[in-house]
Amino acid sequence: MKLAFLSAALFVSGVGCNEAAPPTPPPPPEDPVMASAPALPGPEQLAGAWTLAGGAEQCEVRLSLQDLAVTAGSLAAPMMAAHLSDSCSGAPDISGWRPIPMGLELTDADGRAVVVFQQTGQGVFSSIDQAWRLTPA
Repeated sequence: MKLAFLSAALFVSGVGCNEAAPPTPPPPPEDPVMASAPALPGPEQLAGAWTLAGGAEQCEVRLSLQDLAVTAGSLAAPMMAAHLSDSCSGAPDISGWRPIPMGLELTDADGRAVVVFQQTGQGVFSSIDQAWRLTPA
């Protein structure tokens, strides 16, 4: 009886099996695009004076860390205040901004994205439609 129990225990535990453990899969290859992409700055690094340029239009936009209230009932994500200089007559109506995974977006008073930027270089952002460029002032 003891021999049968010992044999069963060895069989269940796999002792004496000739099967090798499955090989460990290799790590995924490094994505060359992500490896060369600049690190995205946080809100503290984005706040401050920027130059907004598009076509012949060039003006200053100030990104603040001050929270901006969205319209009651809005489903928009929280945003911070943005102020355009008076010389921005041709720029979209912008009231706020928020960081997003690929860069940042400028928003209207209701929290809707007006211009979406992706980071294209260290401290340089281009709108998705390539109509606007945002650089440190």
